[in-house]
Amino acid sequence: MHANYASVISAQDLEIESVGTIHNDTNVDVYATITNPNNRWYTTFSYHFTFGSYTSPSLQSFALPGETKTIVGFSLTPPQGSGTPALVFEHINWKRISNHAILDYASWAKYRLRITTKNIVYTPPAQLSENSPLVVSRVTYTAVNKSIFDYWEVRFLIMGMRDGRPVALQRKVLSPMTSYEEKTQVVSWFGATQKFDRISIETEVDILNPDSYWSSRKGIIGVENITQ
Repeated sequence: MHANYASVISAQDLEIESVGTIHNDTNVDVYATITNPNNRWYTTFSYHFTFGSYTSPSLQSFALPGETKTIVGFSLTPPQGSGTPALVFEHINWKRISNHAILDYASWAKYRLRITTKNIVYTPPAQLSENSPLVVSRVTYTAVNKSIFDYWEVRFLIMGMRDGRPVALQRKVLSPMTSYEEKTQVVSWFGATQKFDRISIETEVDILNPDSYWSSRKGIIGVENITQ
C-alpha cells in the first residue's frame, strides 16, 4: 500500500542501463540506454556526457511512461585518454498522467505508436566504386506510420550491432510523417569497415507533447490536459 501511494505522488528516478562509446576517425559517438520505470509519469529532460574533465554540449530528450530508449551524443571530441563516459541528467521535469483523462495509458499509447520499419536491407562494407579507395556500408529500410495520426517529426535511430552492442549509429528524421505514409530511407557509413551482425532501429516520437501532432483533426483533442 505504501509503495503504491508513493508511486502516485512522486516519480521514481530514471534508470541508466548502460553507457558506451563508438570511436570514429576524429571523434566519438556516445550512447546510453535509459528506462523510465514509472507507468503514469512522463518526463522531459536535458543531459550531457562527461569524460573525466570533459563535458559534452547539453542535449534534450524525453521518456514516455515505461519506456526504454537509447539517447546519444554524436561527434563528441573528448581529449585522448579521458577515461570512460558517464551520463548526467539535467533539468528533469516530471508530469503525472491524469487518470481522469487516460484510464488505460498502455492502450492509449499503443494506438499512437503504430510506427514500424520493414524491408531492412544491410549492405556490408564495400568499395564505393571500382576505382575508389573509399569503403561504404549501407542500410535501407521503409518506415511506416500505421496510425491515424499525422506527426510533425518522427526520429529513427539506426544502430549497426555486433556481439550485442552498437558499433555504428546514425539518426534519420521524417518531417512530417503523415498517417499511413510509407517512406524508404538509406543510411550510409563511409569509411566503416566493421561488419554488423544485426541492425536495430528505434523510433522516437513524443506522443504526450501536443506540438508533435501535425493536425488537430484526428483525435488528439484533450492531449493538452492529460498531465497534471
